[in-house]
Amino acid sequence: MENVANYEYPLNERTRSFLRLEYLFKQIRHFLDDTSAWSSRVALSSLIEIQEVIARSDLKTEILKELERHTSSLNRLKQQSGIDQTRLKEILLELEKLIADIYASNKPFGHDLKKNDFLIAVKQRVAIPGGMCDFDLPIYHHWLYNTPDKRIEMIVDWLSRFNFLDHAIHLILKLIRESTLHHQEIADEGIYQKTLDSATPCQLVRIAMPHDSIYYPEVSGGKHRVSIRFMTYSDIGVKPMQTHDDIDFKIAYCII
Repeated sequence: MENVANYEYPLNERTRSFLRLEYLFKQIRHFLDDTSAWSSRVALSSLIEIQEVIARSDLKTEILKELERHTSSLNRLKQQSGIDQTRLKEILLELEKLIADIYASNKPFGHDLKKNDFLIAVKQRVAIPGGMCDFDLPIYHHWLYNTPDKRIEMIVDWLSRFNFLDHAIHLILKLIRESTLHHQEIADEGIYQKTLDSATPCQLVRIAMPHDSIYYPEVSGGKHRVSIRFMTYSDIGVKPMQTHDDIDFKIAYCII
């Protein structure tokens, strides 16, 4: 949809982690396109953050469960009419190959980077405000003096340890987002609530608004219920207020 601002809200911790990782992978790729030392700083910090997200859970197991669940769901569509069977076969082959590749790797994502002394040193300082200052971490300062090509080559090499993860996150979120279409709703006096069927869990809520709207949604929810308040502000430095206007918007409940 053109000229639309899309807002997404995950309804479970797994999808929340996937969206955070997608954001970090996008950020790295964006800053790898620039050769400045400042861009290399951001790209490397994003790589460290990916390691942090992965360390908080058994993400490899979670990814495999999700890929296998999507494979099972899509296999049930083979007998349904009106389905593009060629495209369905392509997606199933992609899922099956990715599952096989992840099982074959036989180790956690990025496991060898945990022993990289340089990345360990950076990780210890990155969470400290100003901790990446040159005098705090001389080895990092020295690394930034590498040629742009050398810096980028090293980051790309480290990032390659997460290729299967990056591919899996991209494919899973693509399937979730494309599982349903947006439909029109109205938030009476700026508030919208929806009771969900917990027997068919919703992974993600997607809200579409005109990009120039003065309103934006604040979403809360879980597997049983979604609540949306539409907010507005007169100045970015002023506390936002909930509107009492009736708001037309589009919403998609992504269930697959």
